Amino acid sequence: MQVITYMSTSTTKAKGDTRARILLAAREVLAQAGWTGATTQEIARRAQVNEVTLFRHFRTKQALFEAVLLGFLKGRRQIIDWAEAEDVPLEEMLSRYAAHYRKSQKNSADLIRTLLAEYNRQPGTLRQVIEEAAAPLKADFLAYVKRRQARGEIRRDVDCAAFLDLFSGLLLAETIKPCIGKRGYSQAAYDKLRIDVLIRGVRP
Repeated sequence: MQVITYMSTSTTKAKGDTRARILLAAREVLAQAGWTGATTQEIARRAQVNEVTLFRHFRTKQALFEAVLLGFLKGRRQIIDWAEAEDVPLEEMLSRYAAHYRKSQKNSADLIRTLLAEYNRQPGTLRQVIEEAAAPLKADFLAYVKRRQARGEIRRDVDCAAFLDLFSGLLLAETIKPCIGKRGYSQAAYDKLRIDVLIRGVRP
């Protein structure tokens, strides 16, 4: 006779809460100490769990940090899925993506700067984790842009991968060197100009 074990709602919620606390603690420690300095001992302490519990949820430090990065990218994946489902024009999709990107930058500026600072100094594991976490998002984004190119929204001679790198660079610039002081223009005006310049440069 097969025995079926049912997990109570409270038990499921407790496990979800524990995982969420570990991810939040890992994000904080990674932002403050960097890839090399972040330890599972400190993450477990901040999450108020022991290391055994941490490794029960995430088998390795690398798996934990991959989960942190995937959570960070989740909103961007949702925008691409929305654009595909609603058949959204490229310009509208890029505007929505840029708005979300700026918001996530503001909420995670320390984490982004720490990873950028270490990325070139720590070839190997760190690059592998970042690139593997971002690969599905990049592939989906590229496929979306290529479909818009096939629809005639982008010139045939434009390399879609280069277009995405250019767009990413424009977004990343706000993290590396945010505008300070009086700019004389609004954030909305800047955002609109960025998309306008990019789109007009690739239109047929």
